Amino acid sequence: KRSLRPAGAFARAGRRRYRRLKRSKARIGVGAGGLGLFTRWTKRHNTKILAAALLIGIGFQDVAALLYPAVLVLAVASMLLACLRMRRPDLGAIVRRPVLLAACLFWILLAAPVLVFTSASLVLEPESSLLAGLTLNAAAPSLLSAPAYALIVGVDPVLATVVSILTTLAAPFSVPAVTDLLL
Repeated sequence: KRSLRPAGAFARAGRRRYRRLKRSKARIGVGAGGLGLFTRWTKRHNTKILAAALLIGIGFQDVAALLYPAVLVLAVASMLLACLRMRRPDLGAIVRRPVLLAACLFWILLAAPVLVFTSASLVLEPESSLLAGLTLNAAAPSLLSAPAYALIVGVDPVLATVVSILTTLAAPFSVPAVTDLLL
């Protein structure tokens, strides 16, 4: 059998250059310099960071109120860092598994609101505004910060990113349909 790869010194040099680049990216991490070090450090300590942020927010509410304007910037930064960690082959692997993607979308867009509505309607009266609010909240798309939280809890952040983008795109169609069906 003939190899599809080109032979010769030029091809070997290209493969060596590719391997060297791959090794250097693996050493650095995501991005270059400090960003790679920062992402590796946060990956190692992410659960501690989340717990500390929660305790600081509850325990020191004056500090939380002072940092409130930075929440949007930090949320966008966490989403950006999560997107920087995505690689094209990982994205392709998610797209090649359409059953998993469809199951996630089905669960978020339809099954979760129906489950919340049926379980809350056992306790609440049918015309309750709390029941409507719970159903609307369950029918809403996943947050765009879901990849950052997926990294924290150890779930695939690429899948979380794709699902959050697709549910956000489908929300204008799915939320009214689900709420009309249930409420």
